[in-house]
Amino acid sequence: MSFSDVSMSTPGPSAPPEDLATFNPGVLLNLLQQQVIQHQDLMTAIQAQQQHQQVLMETFQIHLQNVAAAPNPAPALAPASIITVIANPTAKFPDPMAFTGKPSGVRAYIAEIES
Repeated sequence: MSFSDVSMSTPGPSAPPEDLATFNPGVLLNLLQQQVIQHQDLMTAIQAQQQHQQVLMETFQIHLQNVAAAPNPAPALAPASIITVIANPTAKFPDPMAFTGKPSGVRAYIAEIES
């Protein structure tokens, strides 16, 4: 097969695709304008949300300043409970009764251990 035998039916780079023959620039422009409007709407919503968050942060900061500036409340009538933190707490249980090895005492022994 030689180069002259190859069919030249496939369009080369100079032939426009069929989609471009029906291309309407107005449709593309309309889609771009719609995307611009959606983008602007989203940006407006984001800015409103940021402003709302800013107001909330300012309100929270004022509240924290007021709490910090408030005088300490009078001590309660009941004594304050003291919490002790133990570094590695372990549960302590009493030793179970000694198992005698009799079959009649198995259920009582197991019940005591489970409780």
